[in-house]
Amino acid sequence: MRLPSVWSDSVAKISDEYKNATVSLIDPSLVTTTFDVDTNSTVQVGNPVVAADIPARVQPIRLSVDQRAAQTGNPSGEVRMRVQIPRLSYNGKIRRGWQVRVTNADRNPELENYLIVVDAVVDSSWRASITIEGMVNVENDVQPFTPTAINGEVTDGTDPIQNATVRAFYLEDGIWLFALAASTDADGSYSLVGTDPAKTYAVVASRTGYVTEYYDGAVDFAGATPVAHNATAVDFELVAL
Repeated sequence: MRLPSVWSDSVAKISDEYKNATVSLIDPSLVTTTFDVDTNSTVQVGNPVVAADIPARVQPIRLSVDQRAAQTGNPSGEVRMRVQIPRLSYNGKIRRGWQVRVTNADRNPELENYLIVVDAVVDSSWRASITIEGMVNVENDVQPFTPTAINGEVTDGTDPIQNATVRAFYLEDGIWLFALAASTDADGSYSLVGTDPAKTYAVVASRTGYVTEYYDGAVDFAGATPVAHNATAVDFELVAL
């Protein structure tokens, strides 16, 4: 869809006033979860992020408890939010059931980390934008969050191994659940970003043509060394088959 130039010019001229946040669009249906009987763990495949770093206007429009409290950074209960996204930034479809994560909100820091579940795409008087609405539990979603990571490298003992897959799992009710995955760069390094400070992990490295290794030198979860959420130098030396 091509926008009339007058709309495009208007969006550009008032973009600074319009934006109060950047958001990511998330489609949970893009991720599938399976259970691996051999490893007694769940494995998630897919990337749910449809688009990231989109400028947007995010504001509460109706609250179940107290609007003033939510707007002054002391929210409680559920809040109905409206999100307006310029079509110049994203002009695809947004569906009910998607999620909107507020990733940055310098002008309105109380919005940071909101996860809004979309339940309506509404008509907007400003046709240069897409307007959606949804609910967010502000009591749960506005807690400060600083991403932590597990870092390391994968080599064959001499040279780095590029495109190895490194996965992190955590134990819950006797089952190893998949948490995060990353691929190694040309220098063999990787970073598993977004670990939970409340958990310890089993970290596993694999690459076609090599024996899979469970840190540190183990062959299965039972022998894996627990890894802290912010551990560094979690390194692997894979053995060729």
